[in-house]
Amino acid sequence: MNKNIVLNGTVLNVDQYEESDFTNENTGKNLTKINFEFTSDDEERAGLLKLFEQDAIAFEVPDEEKNLKVRKTDLSYSYTQGRDLTRYSVTLEEIDPEDNSPKSTQDIIARSMLMTLNLAADNWKRTRAIAELLQEKGVFTKEEYQDKLNLVFERDHKEIMGKLVDEFEAQLGVKVPRRE
Repeated sequence: MNKNIVLNGTVLNVDQYEESDFTNENTGKNLTKINFEFTSDDEERAGLLKLFEQDAIAFEVPDEEKNLKVRKTDLSYSYTQGRDLTRYSVTLEEIDPEDNSPKSTQDIIARSMLMTLNLAADNWKRTRAIAELLQEKGVFTKEEYQDKLNLVFERDHKEIMGKLVDEFEAQLGVKVPRRE
């Protein structure tokens, strides 16, 4: 059974097509999963692979007036050198606009970085507030605080960064290049 589908304006003639329902674990919403297979010319491979890597894909089945926003959850393809065709097997899942949980490693890293920056900014504000209160009470002057801050930064920076990088490596299982 051949069927035309459209992905971000690119028409594909698929020879195997199956839809099923699944439930989003985060929202409980019933959504559509689409599995299909097709063959294309080798020269189209780079463009198709780039298409499937997008975070959101406009999916259409013109004959059925079906329009969904989807993302690729599985893709495999094979080609034989010397032949001009590539065979694809693709799984797409409908995107639930109510689900804002991270969907990729990049999304998790970006959110983690933002959280880390927010924590750093909050701690910086707390430190400033404490320093200003102590200065206002006459415990030390701004210059004394700045001198001590410079000393601690110079003395402890390498140690603190080393401990943070060690913890990062242990938690993520990666090695981070170190600057001396």
